[in-house]
Amino acid sequence: QYTLKDRKNIPYTTFLTPPLARVGLTEEDAINKGYTVKTKEMLVATMPRAHVNDYLKGAFKIVVNADNDLILGATLYSQGAEELINLIKMAMDNNIPYTYFKNQIFTHPTMAENLNDLCNF
Repeated sequence: QYTLKDRKNIPYTTFLTPPLARVGLTEEDAINKGYTVKTKEMLVATMPRAHVNDYLKGAFKIVVNADNDLILGATLYSQGAEELINLIKMAMDNNIPYTYFKNQIFTHPTMAENLNDLCNF
């Protein structure tokens, strides 16, 4: 039986143009809570699918616990962010390290494939 207690990380999206989606902690929040963090940011303009879409506005950011490689949070500001944030939420809920995304094969060209580069640090 799934209950409210079973809910873990709750993603949300503000439907701007492009959408702004977040889950978990920001870098500042994580540091304030005592985590040692590592982060990576990517501009959407560096992403192949963004060039196909001819929409280069936006950025991705991920915040990772440097001690165990678990994802603490992410902010995505791009076309498709409202969908992609759910992949990160599932990884967070299931204690899957960020390196999982680094090594996955995603369809090309998609916005999801940029998780390879976002998580390659």
